[in-house]
Amino acid sequence: MSGFSLDISDFAKGFDRLAKAWYRDLEKALFRAGSELIHDSNKEEPKTPVKEGHLKGSVKIEAHVTNPGETTVFAGFSIEYAAQVHERVGHGQGVLDEMTGGGTYATPASWTEPGSGPKFLESKLMRHRQKYFNIMAVGIKNA
Repeated sequence: MSGFSLDISDFAKGFDRLAKAWYRDLEKALFRAGSELIHDSNKEEPKTPVKEGHLKGSVKIEAHVTNPGETTVFAGFSIEYAAQVHERVGHGQGVLDEMTGGGTYATPASWTEPGSGPKFLESKLMRHRQKYFNIMAVGIKNA
């Protein structure tokens, strides 16, 4: 055997600290992008509808990095009818309920707030996807 050995324990500890900091920064960047999505959905048409404020009041933004390669961000509204309101594409008539695989909504879609309407989140994801990606990229780059 050779008489050569190399102790890399300090390097390994430093690398672990760096990796943990990078994942924390990734979570923060995902949260910032989700926050921007919610902001856009409230300010740009079609806006998040407000009748009594319960939908907007249920805003929820969570970002998690559980394992390398496993990241999730939830940016939306958590009240039980949020998905139904988001998907209502009809105006003044019952519309197909794609969320449950069929049937119609009991009440017609009625967008009473000027500028509000269906797909208030999805439309922003499509319109501003590069902006949200850039927010995440800057957060990771600065890690």
